[in-house]
Amino acid sequence: MPDLEYLAFMTKVLIHGRCHVSIQLTIVVMIQSLFREVGDFGILIRSGFSIPKALLFNFLSALVALAGTALALLWGKDPGQSSLIEGFTAGGFIYIAIAGVLAEMNNNGKTTFRSTAIQIISLTMGMAVALGISLIE
Repeated sequence: MPDLEYLAFMTKVLIHGRCHVSIQLTIVVMIQSLFREVGDFGILIRSGFSIPKALLFNFLSALVALAGTALALLWGKDPGQSSLIEGFTAGGFIYIAIAGVLAEMNNNGKTTFRSTAIQIISLTMGMAVALGISLIE
């Protein structure tokens, strides 16, 4: 789950590193974070963790977000860092989507052209939504 810690870390850096965070972006990130935490918990349970152990490890991995917040507060005073942070975060999201999610979806041994097409279309739509949100702001 290091990819998820990276995602949590960079989300905090991205949010706190920007000077003009909109209310809409804040709400979207809060909703996304809720679904991510539920998903993380489900992955841990599916991997064989007991419920208390899954809660503990999910909490420990969420602590990485505090490091992201601290780093963002340090970097946030320099306006030139915003573009660097956003680019680094976007690269991490794309890596997680391609290397993590698609690889896991293809591990079931029943890969067909249809399932591959659905995965690629879903990935493209997700990237389009992210682009749309960035253009609206």
